[in-house]
Amino acid sequence: MQKVLDSVQNWSNANRMKLNAKKTKDMWICFGKSILQPPNLYTGDVMIERVNSFKLLGVSCQSNMKWNSHIKEITRKGNRRLCHLRQCRKAHLPTEVRLPTHCTKIRPLLEYAAPVWGGLPHYLVNDLERIQRRSLRIIGLVNDLERILVNDLERIQRRSLRIIGLPVDTLTPLSERRDKLRKPSLLPPCPYRTEA
Repeated sequence: MQKVLDSVQNWSNANRMKLNAKKTKDMWICFGKSILQPPNLYTGDVMIERVNSFKLLGVSCQSNMKWNSHIKEITRKGNRRLCHLRQCRKAHLPTEVRLPTHCTKIRPLLEYAAPVWGGLPHYLVNDLERIQRRSLRIIGLVNDLERILVNDLERIQRRSLRIIGLPVDTLTPLSERRDKLRKPSLLPPCPYRTEA
């Protein structure tokens, strides 16, 4: 591993770039409880910090490939964002305003990067579902809660598994629509010569 890092260092020096060792992290992925400590990595004279978890593009990754820290962070942020719904309730805004607030402020946070962490154990999915249920109670849909969760709003686990199973689901309709937009019979003839 040190050889690869040295080659990256040489390439960056040749291209007059400098590696920032403070922002570089080293994480070894291992599923065992005890592992042999691998040798430390260096960029130049500086040792790279070894971490057990780090955040990459908003997703917290752990060295044991569990998602506990990521879900803990999401639930913490989600509980903070419930204040938006409480403010809507205090302002006596109708449900037609509160539900889009849930769908735009809280739900995207709960579903961010779902294809990455989609196959969660039930106890972590329950943490996410708990926030969604709390937000729907704040909206005032206590009596209709189960109907909404079953019909109108998919459960987070079901929705994330659907996203994982159909990665091009949203791209297909766009490609089909592009062909339907072109109707040459409706366009006036081009007054300019377009042939070479």
